[in-house]
Formats: sequence, C-alpha cells, structure tokens
Amino acid sequence: MLRFFLIVLLAVVTVVVPVAGQESSPPEQPEPAVSAEPAEPAEPVESVESVEPTACTVAISFGTGVDRETRTLVGAATQFTAEVGQVYCFTHLNGVDAPAVVTHAWYHAGNTMAIVDLKVGSAAWRTWSSKLVLPGWSGHWEVKVLDAAGKVLGSAGFELQ
Repeated sequence: MLRFFLIVLLAVVTVVVPVAGQESSPPEQPEPAVSAEPAEPAEPVESVESVEPTACTVAISFGTGVDRETRTLVGAATQFTAEVGQVYCFTHLNGVDAPAVVTHAWYHAGNTMAIVDLKVGSAAWRTWSSKLVLPGWSGHWEVKVLDAAGKVLGSAGFELQ
C-alpha cells in the first residue's frame, strides 16, 4: 500500500496540469543578441546627480548700501545701529553653473524674515538684496545663500543693536 501511495504521489508531482482558464506554455527563453552590424554608441544620458561637486565659493558681506555703477558694497560692517533702517547683503559667487538662481534667506531670532530669489548670469557674479529693519528687531541676524535645490552655499551674520 505504501508503495502504491508513493507511485501516485510521484506521478502527481511530475505531471503538470494546467488550471482551468490558463494556458500552459514553456517559459520564454531570451533570444541571443546577434547583430551583423556594429553596435552604435549609446546616447549620452544627462545625470541628475553631479559626478564631481561644483567648486562654488561664496563671499557674503553686509553694508548700508550698494554703488550700482561699480557694483560694490557701501558702509560695510557687521554691526549696525537700530536706526540704520535698511541692511544690504552683498554676495560674490564664483564657480556657479550659470544661468542659475540663488536665494537670500534672511533670519532673525529663529524666524524667516525674507526670502529673495536672485538671478545669476555667469560663473563669477555679484548680487545683493536688502532688508528693511525696524528698531525693535535688534539682535543677531543671519542670511543664508541657497542654491535652486535649497542647499546652503554659504551663510553670514550681523548684529542689529
């Protein structure tokens, strides 16, 4: 009896019976790649991630104005009195993949006070933004320079007394 049971079990295991509604077919084998013509070079694919990091340098300074003709900062300082009224953040970028956009994010006491998007037209570029400051906004201020992806390229701070 045991011998009969083993033979029936072996027969069931080796026989493939298709389930109703399904076709039984052998698994597809990939065809070998044979070509009489030489293969063409693949099209270059633009990568989202940079293989080599860009060497962008950022110099940030603060002042009371900007001379638009010479594109230089006026009244450079790191401490201002509360009566200054307006502070300028002057940024010199070097090594940017232009055209691009950078952002000046102005912070005071942990709060975002302003977000200013600035166009960058060449690899070496000077740009600036300004912020009106009220006498009650004394203390430490920080400006972060961000790239289009939100990565911090540089930051600097000043004191409003």
